[in-house]
Amino acid sequence: MPRRDRYILAVIVLGCAGALVAQYQVNRRVDNSLYGAGSAPSIKYSRNTSIAMPSEVRYAEIRSGALPSELAMNRAAMGPLASGGNIAYVPPQPTWTQVRQQVASAPPNRQS
Repeated sequence: MPRRDRYILAVIVLGCAGALVAQYQVNRRVDNSLYGAGSAPSIKYSRNTSIAMPSEVRYAEIRSGALPSELAMNRAAMGPLASGGNIAYVPPQPTWTQVRQQVASAPPNRQS
């Protein structure tokens, strides 16, 4: 075999050996919790670990129908360090059943 062919063969053999070693070093562990077995996740998230983005807070304020004065009163009542951030000051959005009950219980308008 000529010297050049030996050199090419050596490069190919070393390249294949390097690829085999690299494949062996891949982490082959499987997350069994995906399949209903195994340990629980190491990080447990709760509701208080995340804060809504400012755009989400603005949208919630609009959807709730709360007046700016109502939001200010909620801020004053809860204080500046409310859990959950600024979204905690927004009252819940009214449901259609609540609106219907309010309309049904309202006294009729009498015009004189």
